[in-house]
Amino acid sequence: MNGPSPNLSWSELACHDGTPYPEEWRSTRLVLLAGLFEDFRLVMGDRPLIIGSAYRTPKWNRRYGGAIKSQHLEGCALDIRRPSKQEVQKFCQKAKAFANNDERVGGLGWYSWGVHIDIRPRKNNRLAYWNRIRPGTRLHDSDIRNA
Repeated sequence: MNGPSPNLSWSELACHDGTPYPEEWRSTRLVLLAGLFEDFRLVMGDRPLIIGSAYRTPKWNRRYGGAIKSQHLEGCALDIRRPSKQEVQKFCQKAKAFANNDERVGGLGWYSWGVHIDIRPRKNNRLAYWNRIRPGTRLHDSDIRNA
């Protein structure tokens, strides 16, 4: 196996600056994150999904414009791009239904390119949720090409 789970590779988990996913987290938080990804992939049609970002070093996170307390810094998040032929609203709605029904998901963000999903602890048993897609926006493949 080329990663921690059948459909998640070490290269997808590494920071874009080349830093590998930290060894000290591989037997703890990564086990949970990889299992979540595999279940998410099944719900989304058991087809390949593209990981846009996973682990980030602090320097890369600043360069990328990530949140100061980003879950990516903790190795607890995945940005998952939607399959190119799937309308973003449908992809995000399926992701939200999955997140609402899986207590491993602590945070879910919708974007034009797909979703951010993470395993942060839920506060008061509530999912952290945000939507960066304007209501009524109909997005097409050309809208996510460079996202």
